[in-house]
Amino acid sequence: PVSHDLASNIASILGTPDGQLWVASEGSGVMRLDLAAPDQRVVITRTNGLVSDAVHRVMRDVEGNLWFAQSGGVSRLRANYRAFSNYTATARAGERGFLPSPSINAVIPPSTQPSGAGATWLGTSESGIVGFAGNRVETITTEHGLNHNWVNGMVFDGHGRLWVGTVRGINCLSPDRSML
Repeated sequence: PVSHDLASNIASILGTPDGQLWVASEGSGVMRLDLAAPDQRVVITRTNGLVSDAVHRVMRDVEGNLWFAQSGGVSRLRANYRAFSNYTATARAGERGFLPSPSINAVIPPSTQPSGAGATWLGTSESGIVGFAGNRVETITTEHGLNHNWVNGMVFDGHGRLWVGTVRGINCLSPDRSML
């Protein structure tokens, strides 16, 4: 065993080009492990800026930003600045929550999409797909033809179609670029 620092289920592992492993757990936060010095690891939790300690997936976009899909929302750790941006469904300071669902299973940042796509796409466990750009938020659910509102994974293909894996099968969507 390399570490017992994370006491919860390991949900995903991401290796980065700079030789780090990011290990997501569903209750103990995320561990950053430097492969050159495995004894020098750091556990990142809500205390350090995550929305939640229940992290379902860690993804890296082409700009090197890390995205953490969590129960409660999604966090982005910019590659050139070690501070988090958080997007949640929780109302704060008298304003309505930004997201319709607190539990995020998948993230597709704008920089990983085919050219012309500028929205961030989120797969939720109760509200289907959420797309947002700036302050505009759109949701795609079973009411719009999605097989199920529990989304586990998403990917864009080279034609700009969004492939969505739900608990009831796969959907293929062609998002209207004017939507966001």
